[in-house]
Amino acid sequence: TDLLVAAFPDVFNVDFTAEMERELDEVEVGQRDWQEVLNNFYREFQKDMAGAVKEMPNLKIGICGEHGGGPS
Repeated sequence: TDLLVAAFPDVFNVDFTAEMERELDEVEVGQRDWQEVLNNFYREFQKDMAGAVKEMPNLKIGICGEHGGGPS
């Protein structure tokens, strides 16, 4: 857990979670574009994931074992 919190501080932050919930509520009622919300999230998450790969060499991610695609 400590490694995940260190590698992905935004995702494990209560303020982040509340903001994401608000944005998703706006998507639900048509006030926000879902692709914009997910692209904004993924842009930052991708940076965190790159850092996690460097900091945690035993981390296994990717699609079919390739790095960069997400958790496997």
